[in-house]
Amino acid sequence: MGIDYCKDIWIKKIIPDQRFKRLNYFLARFTFNISEEREDILEFLKKHQRKRFEGIDLENLFDENIGISLIS
Repeated sequence: MGIDYCKDIWIKKIIPDQRFKRLNYFLARFTFNISEEREDILEFLKKHQRKRFEGIDLENLFDENIGISLIS
């Protein structure tokens, strides 16, 4: 578990959340050394962002154990 593992978790879990924009910018510039140029950092963050609903697996929202569909 090193800096590469932390960077991987950051890219997969924190950037897509989009609630921590200032933190993500700080981490990209100073911790993970993505770039010193603002435009490059913003492009990197944009590449790894997604909408919140994209992270939801719509195929598995049906829980067979309780027999209710979470999709109305």
